[in-house]
This record gives sequence, structure tokens and C-alpha cells, in this order.
Amino acid sequence: MSGHPLILYGANDRLGSFHIIAVAITSHEREEDYTKLLTTVDSAILYHFQVNRERTVRVALADEAIAIRNAFAAHFPQAIICNCAVHLVLKSSNIYVPTCYVHIFLVYLTH
Repeated sequence: MSGHPLILYGANDRLGSFHIIAVAITSHEREEDYTKLLTTVDSAILYHFQVNRERTVRVALADEAIAIRNAFAAHFPQAIICNCAVHLVLKSSNIYVPTCYVHIFLVYLTH
């Protein structure tokens, strides 16, 4: 991947199954990049799950990157932003690589 972050954006349904909604590769890890992705695919998530805007994102999972967290906070101000369990496990193990190039966005929609 030549150091370009791969971004997977998806959501869990009511049964807990994960659905990838968008995949992107970016040459930067800037807040603007993540904000654009969130804005672009927000309507796709709402369409995919056939929900109205009143059903809102409650919990967002991401790694500890500031750019991702700031983008989440700006786009989903009501959401609680939590650390991704995979990133936490990798960070606490000897195999953690600080320059992880895979960022996973899991956005949970309320029922």
C-alpha cells in the first residue's frame, strides 16, 4: 500500500453483522480527509439501513488518531467516541506497530 492509509467505513446492523459501506485510500491522514469521507457516505449509511435522520449515530469506534477523532466529533457531535478494541489489543502487545495503516470506522446505528 506504500504507506497510504486504507479506510474502511461501515456499520453494524441490529443483529451485530458488520457491513462495509465505503473503502477509501488517502495519501494523507488529515481531518479534512476523514470529514469528507464521513460527509460523503453518511447518506449511504442512512439509505443502506433504510432509516430516517432521526435515528442517529450513538457510538463511533476508531483508533487513537486525532484527525479521525476530530472528524467524528464534528460530524457526529452526539456520539460517544471509543477506542477500537483491535487497536487497543495491538497497542498493548509486542506486535503493535505505531504506524498502522489500516483505520477502521465502525459506526453503530440505533434501533
